[in-house]
Amino acid sequence: MSKRLNRSQKKRWTLFNNKREKSTYTKIPKELSTSSSHDYVLTNQEEMDILSRYILDYKNIETGGQLFGYWTFDGKPVVLYVLGPGPMAGHHSAFFMQDLDYLRKCARILKEKYGLDHVGEWHSHHQLGLDHPSGHDARNLSTNIRRLGYEKFLLCIGTCTDSYSSINAFMFYQNKDDYDQIPWLIKNVESPFRKMIEEAGNSIFIYPLTSTSNMKNVYEVHHSSHVSKVKYGHSYWLNEANSRAILKQIVDYLDSIPSQKCIPTLDNNNEIHLVTCHESEPLADIHFPLHFPIDPPIIRTPEGRKINNDNIWRFDGNIYEAFILYYKSFNFKIV
Repeated sequence: MSKRLNRSQKKRWTLFNNKREKSTYTKIPKELSTSSSHDYVLTNQEEMDILSRYILDYKNIETGGQLFGYWTFDGKPVVLYVLGPGPMAGHHSAFFMQDLDYLRKCARILKEKYGLDHVGEWHSHHQLGLDHPSGHDARNLSTNIRRLGYEKFLLCIGTCTDSYSSINAFMFYQNKDDYDQIPWLIKNVESPFRKMIEEAGNSIFIYPLTSTSNMKNVYEVHHSSHVSKVKYGHSYWLNEANSRAILKQIVDYLDSIPSQKCIPTLDNNNEIHLVTCHESEPLADIHFPLHFPIDPPIIRTPEGRKINNDNIWRFDGNIYEAFILYYKSFNFKIV
């Protein structure tokens, strides 16, 4: 049922429609075109290159490792550091076992110093031609995520030829016997955590021997059926092209704050959320509700606690300026 607006709200809504902001931006970010009914893996090009090099280190035998990062508020994995095999890892023609002592030591550093969680695992089926989980893989992972109480867990399967590698991502669920193949959403940027770890001189971490990456045939968001034109609700603000340009300005502003990243995504109602992170730590979930900009954005902490204050939302027709003032009023530690 539509919400009834009072006289003051109607006045502001009229002002909004009559006083559109001008902007040079014309396109909605690619992430916002991703259907919310599907998962995807968000990562960066440098980590994909590292994966390719690890796989090409072992072209005729299995290898593997772990994936570290975090989960977005709606359950999408963000991979920020790829860990390869340890010095005592077991490499076999049809089986890989990680060096558990190496994993424990690296995981402790990644969690305690950089705030990265264990979100998935990867291993390569080298040149066997098996580009999806084996029956053994699927049974083991399904059993383990239920035993450990994980709601979701990511498994990536690599393959290779003599000259290039490929890798597919699969999501396993606690309450589902089957798994889903999901696409990659790859940002063409360097990995900030890998650079920090290398500069910190953490000598325990082992890097691939292969010097050049060559990843092909990767199932990506913009190559798949996961991309579609978003259908917002009839009265939702992003139906207007100019409003989508304003959203792009807001995303750019949040991304411009030092050490902060902004990840736009959609919820099940096709309403926009901007998930912000400070370095590796989730900072806020900013939800633009159905009646935005009459109603203010809803801001929640990583624990889900609502912290917004309706009394300080000052919308007079300029969404961008109203948002900046509202966001700054919360005095986040990075502003």
